[in-house]
Amino acid sequence: MSRHTESSKFPYYRLHLDEKPKITFEGDEEHFIKRCAATVNSFCSWPVFAAVLLLLWMAWFMVWISTHALMMSSIGGNLTLVRLTDADADEMAAYCLDGSNPAYYFRRGRSSNWIIHFPSSNLCFTQKQCEQLARSVSGSSRSLPREIPGDGILSTNSDVNQDFHDWNMASLHSCDGGLYTGDVYAESPSVHNEVYLRGFHILRCVLKALISKGLNDASEVIIAGTGVGAQTVYIHMDTIRAMLPDSIRVTGLADSGLFLDIRNRTNFPQMRVAMQHVFLTHRAKASLNKLCTVAKSTQLNEWQCLIPEMVYGYISTPLFVVDSFYNAWSIWFSLNVRCFPSSCEDQVHSMTSFAMERKSRIDKIIDDETNGLYMTSCFENDFILQNRTWNAVIAMGTVLSEAYHDWYHGNAAAQWNYTDCHGFYKCNPLCDWSPRHYLETTDIFRTQPGFFIDKQ
Repeated sequence: MSRHTESSKFPYYRLHLDEKPKITFEGDEEHFIKRCAATVNSFCSWPVFAAVLLLLWMAWFMVWISTHALMMSSIGGNLTLVRLTDADADEMAAYCLDGSNPAYYFRRGRSSNWIIHFPSSNLCFTQKQCEQLARSVSGSSRSLPREIPGDGILSTNSDVNQDFHDWNMASLHSCDGGLYTGDVYAESPSVHNEVYLRGFHILRCVLKALISKGLNDASEVIIAGTGVGAQTVYIHMDTIRAMLPDSIRVTGLADSGLFLDIRNRTNFPQMRVAMQHVFLTHRAKASLNKLCTVAKSTQLNEWQCLIPEMVYGYISTPLFVVDSFYNAWSIWFSLNVRCFPSSCEDQVHSMTSFAMERKSRIDKIIDDETNGLYMTSCFENDFILQNRTWNAVIAMGTVLSEAYHDWYHGNAAAQWNYTDCHGFYKCNPLCDWSPRHYLETTDIFRTQPGFFIDKQ
């Protein structure tokens, strides 16, 4: 028979609070209970009790800070590299010049809205140049950094980026050399090809990947680009708009990419020849703005739809243009002026004439009330990704980010066309024309393959 009686199978404990806390027990098995009582009595001293509470609080705090850190890492300041899988790339035959899979950088935001950004990049104009570019980071995704910083309109700092700091951010890595227009047939990378010209398929493939991350759930999407990336925005703005649901508000933001079909300082049609080669080498016709190509087809000038000046009038998606009369990329490549102005004063006149011509043409193409314009006289290739320029007063006493805010939110009381001076390259003292800034701005241009430079 068991040693336990029916009434003592489940001993119970009773806490008595006198002058000193103590625990007494009622029930069976006193030899076990007394040993426990000694332990519990010692535990119930107030210093020990306070220490235990402190330890519990510290444990909770460590769990909270770890969870908070994990959350912040997923929406932190930097954007993290994402490479498309072999299956995704193979489905659309979407490959970089060297056959590697396309990639983009991504940061999850708290908002459901998105900014898709096209950074500036290098181009290739002939098959041979594309083969050379394929051996660099501009033609491959094999050696990319794990993270890139997010500044300006991509910043998570609400003081820097009040309107969009909590949006989802995606920045595409350009590795096609052709403004995402390439449509040359290619076998799988398992079959040897010297170079892959598949830019348009990269664009479609990456957008499909972003849709899988929730892009179609957005209420608002901004398609932004800087430098040559802004040229991509002009070319593909309406194509991207058509790939997204009609319920999403889609707008464009083109920074420093309003390139013109203009002759250089020796009267050579630099931009025209370059874009004609891109059009032919990458077989770009099928990827271009359809309204533009139809209009230009009668004179076999579909290549003009690669030039922002020419395609602008056919873009139906609302667009905000940020640029400069002294656009750095245009001065370096289109005008072919490659020296600091004070060291080659004989070429300053070419720069001034160039700025005057840009003013005349831009006045003709941007004359509507739907789109916005913020035109400076600074030597820049990027305004929206730099904190110093995104939040700077440059044109007409207005901060760039505030001008864009007014346009984006439809502030009827604000003007949407901000045009700076342009008669002399140093006409605006707020612009940085120092030798150091000139070298920093043009450093990326020096890695660009030959741009059909006139040798006269």
